[in-house]
Amino acid sequence: MPKYNIDFEGQPTKGTLVYIEEDHAFNFTGFDKRMKTAAITINETLQVEFLVETGKVVYVWGYYPKESWGSGKVVPPHHTNGEVYVDVGEAPDMGVGYEEPSVVGKAVFDRESGWFHIGAPECSTCIEVADHTVLGFDVENHLRSVWLHPDIQAKDAL
Repeated sequence: MPKYNIDFEGQPTKGTLVYIEEDHAFNFTGFDKRMKTAAITINETLQVEFLVETGKVVYVWGYYPKESWGSGKVVPPHHTNGEVYVDVGEAPDMGVGYEEPSVVGKAVFDRESGWFHIGAPECSTCIEVADHTVLGFDVENHLRSVWLHPDIQAKDAL
């Protein structure tokens, strides 16, 4: 199971988080995608991307069809800016996904607020690791939840 370290002095990755309806996927733009990265995978398709050399989490992206989302009220937790570093227990390989079994639950989207959430409803420490992207951790720094506030790009808007 991946281990996480939080740097409260760090800054979130700058960019734009979007959900592209035609692709059924979240995407993060504005980050140099030529950097060597690997990913922590949540529910097999949502990716928490991190730099291979340092372990720094840089953004979240991945296939996650809206048809599988529940609807309901999603209130983002109180969070702070920071950086999160992941240790997968070995030298990570570029492009490889490492499973994160501790984020469980149904994905919920709040049409009013525009927030998407998966995982535990509360967190001990919540860090905005990239623009509009919050990761939630329990008291032992296990990743337990993800909150995303994407710009929705409708099929007919593309």
